[in-house]
Amino acid sequence: MPLTVDIRYAPQVLTTPYVLSFGTIKQFDTFLVRAISASGTAHGEITPLPGYSDESTDTIRKALSLLSDLAGNGVSFDESIRKVQSFAPMTASGVAAAAELSRSTGDAILQESEKTHFDTVALCGGSTPTEIAENALRLTNDGFRTLKMKLGTCSLKEDIQRIEAAAKNLLMGTKLRLDANQCFTVEQTEELLDQVAGFPIELLEQPLPPDNDSQMKDLKTRTDIPLMLDESIWDETDIDRASHLGVGYVKLKLCKHLGISGTISLIRYAKAHDLSVVFGNGVQTAIGNRQELYIAAREDVVPAVESNGFAKAKGFQAYAGMSLENGVITLNGPTDSVELFNQSLPVAQIQFGLSAPL
Repeated sequence: MPLTVDIRYAPQVLTTPYVLSFGTIKQFDTFLVRAISASGTAHGEITPLPGYSDESTDTIRKALSLLSDLAGNGVSFDESIRKVQSFAPMTASGVAAAAELSRSTGDAILQESEKTHFDTVALCGGSTPTEIAENALRLTNDGFRTLKMKLGTCSLKEDIQRIEAAAKNLLMGTKLRLDANQCFTVEQTEELLDQVAGFPIELLEQPLPPDNDSQMKDLKTRTDIPLMLDESIWDETDIDRASHLGVGYVKLKLCKHLGISGTISLIRYAKAHDLSVVFGNGVQTAIGNRQELYIAAREDVVPAVESNGFAKAKGFQAYAGMSLENGVITLNGPTDSVELFNQSLPVAQIQFGLSAPL
C-alpha cells in the first residue's frame, strides 16, 4: 500500500493576540496533515511563524507542490521530504511526523505515556510596569512557576522596568524566562543583563540575531544569567556551535526538526553536549503540541515546557484532549485529530510509492 498524504488548511483565530518583537499574531495559519500507510493513520501539523523563519502560507503551498511533483516522478518519500526540508523545514517536519507515526501504530502511540502532567510557562504580558506586576501576581497565584516575558516591543528602559515590576511580585520559587526574539544589539543586551542581575531570571533567550551568535560567547562571561539560543538552532551543527559558545540552554521545537525521531535525536545530541533543553512551541495547535508532550515525556525534558499553543487557538481547544490549569498541562484523553482534520479545507493529496510515470 502506498503512503498517502492529505493536507488541509485550518486557520485558527487566537483568543488573545500574541505580541512578539517582530509583530502581533492574531491567528495561526495552520495546515493539518493526514498520513495513511499500511500500518496506520496519523496526523501532523504545519504552523508557520513569520519572522521566526522564512516560511509562510505561500512557501508551504510551494513545498507541497514540490512534494507532489517528486512523488509523481517516483521519488521516495524519505528523499522527497529531505529536499523540502532544505527550504521549508516546518513543512517537512509536519509531514514527516504524520508519516512516521502512520508507519508505526498511528496516532494511538501518543497515548502510550505514563506522564500525564507537565509544568508549563505562562506568558506574562502588559504594556506598563503596573499591568505587568498585576499579571505576574495573578499568574503565580494561579500556580505558574515559570513566567515568560516577551521583550523588544518597547524601549530597553521600559523592558527593564517591566522585568523589575514582575520580579517584585513573584512568589518564592517562581522564575522569569525572558525572550528577546533577536531584537537587541550587543550593547543593549549587556545593559539588560547588568540591570536585571539579582532578579529571579531563569534564562535570557536569543537576545541577538542569529548572524551575531558569535557575540554570545563574550556575553556569557559578563553574567551569571544563563543564555539560550532558539531561532539559530536547527540541526547538529547549530548544537555544536551553541556548545562552543558556552550558552547553557538551547530551545528545540518539533516544528524545526525532521519529525518525531529527528527531534528526539537532536534532544539527545544537545544533552550529550551538556546543554539543557527548553522544549515546546507556543505557536502550535493541539496536534503538534500533543506530539511534543509525547516527546517531552519520553526524553525527560525538565524545564517547564512551552507546548501550550493549543490553549491560544479558539477552535482547537474543544478537541485538544488536554487542559491547562494551575500552571500544568494535563492530558485528559486523545486529541480528536480526525474531527479537526475533517473540519478543515482540502489543499492537496499526494501518494508515494506508486510506479514512476513512463
